[in-house]
Amino acid sequence: MKRRNPFGPPPVWLAWGMALFSVLLLLGLPALYTSQRQSGWLGLIGVILFFLAYLVLGVGENVVAAIAFSGPPQPAPTGPITPPPAVIIGFLAGAIMLLIGSILLALGILRAHVFPRWTAWALIASAILLVVAFFAPGAPAGAIPAIVSAVSTLLSAAALVWIGYMLARPASAISAQLEEAQRG
Repeated sequence: MKRRNPFGPPPVWLAWGMALFSVLLLLGLPALYTSQRQSGWLGLIGVILFFLAYLVLGVGENVVAAIAFSGPPQPAPTGPITPPPAVIIGFLAGAIMLLIGSILLALGILRAHVFPRWTAWALIASAILLVVAFFAPGAPAGAIPAIVSAVSTLLSAAALVWIGYMLARPASAISAQLEEAQRG
């Protein structure tokens, strides 16, 4: 079995899996905002930026990777590989939206008191690690940026999965938390 380059394209199954996770996240974000409307415009802008970032990076990037690398192996290019400018601009725009959206969404979570505070802090830590990975030695293809980026993704995923779990619980559990947040 041929060994994969850890910094090369993702396996096709992983790219499709990440695209599916991103679509599920996009479907759940309106419910997240609806349950914490009292976070105000800060939370709304955070949700919108987070939505756009996952649309560009989560769905777009992974679907393109899954389709582009699903065919038979191609000969390795001999010269330097440079993506088209539109890809670079899209990636940077998505990363900036993810950074700002994560922080604003986290601040909305802290303000609304509907979801556990650790989910907000995990999103903030994830955003900080995203910046660290971008400027880490060897970026973008080195081992340090890859590890830091993976930790950032896992933190964000843990927070989002927990929020999704809380939203999927019976309505009475969320209602009780909303009432408690409105009293406190």
